[in-house]
Amino acid sequence: MEGKAMDVSLLSFERLGVFADWKLPTDEELRFVAEDLKFNDIIIGVTRKKNTAWEPTYSANRIEERVAACRDAGLEPVVMPWAVRNGASIRDMCAVMRTVTNPTVAILLDAEENWYRSHGVNPEDAADLVDDYLKDRTWGCSSIGKAPSAVHPLARRAKFNVPQCYSFWKPTKDAHWSHKRSTFPGPQQDVGFKTWHDLNPDADLIMGNGCYWAARPASGQTPALGARHVMRFAFIETLALGVTSSWIWSLKWMLEKGARGDEVRAFFGVTP
Repeated sequence: MEGKAMDVSLLSFERLGVFADWKLPTDEELRFVAEDLKFNDIIIGVTRKKNTAWEPTYSANRIEERVAACRDAGLEPVVMPWAVRNGASIRDMCAVMRTVTNPTVAILLDAEENWYRSHGVNPEDAADLVDDYLKDRTWGCSSIGKAPSAVHPLARRAKFNVPQCYSFWKPTKDAHWSHKRSTFPGPQQDVGFKTWHDLNPDADLIMGNGCYWAARPASGQTPALGARHVMRFAFIETLALGVTSSWIWSLKWMLEKGARGDEVRAFFGVTP
């Protein structure tokens, strides 16, 4: 398979999806995801305010229109707000999510720094608030692979969970992974699966895999890994764990111009 595109269908994934980034996807992007990638799902990020306030980055009408456009394109939309562990913010977030999405649209809470590093509502009470506000909706939780303890109460209550098991090298001094074996492709998915499955074995688990900054330099006894190697190892390990759904981060990197974008698209069988 070296140097050839990987036919994802041969790896028996039941569902594949992609995060559309913190912007609303265009019609052209929806066609790319549905027709070129042949994915099933698209995740729409609607806010990312890094403070204690919460408000959508787009009007309710605009979000509703794009959700409808996803379905018109044959894609199942999932709306993802940036969650803040603050009582008023949780209330506002859930109220907006109920307003801009019909009851059949799933909601995925992105519980990152403003959730697990917050000193606001304690995690158990915050998770209870979410569960109460969204009790009649299908909602899920997403956070870094080895979920921080503040995320655990959310994960235990969620109907589906998406561990963000990205294995990549960021070519700067603050590299996300380098010599940490637990975050290499393969071990990263294994750690993420164990953490989230143990938290809530009854919830659907969708593996969040990355397709960006996917090359690392050779170092000592560790060979260089290109984008296709990182993605291939991550996908194979995902399936070996019995997880047959994966959402990829992110559409921005799949559409990137140049050799890296070409390599990512080719991996999924799309002609560069």
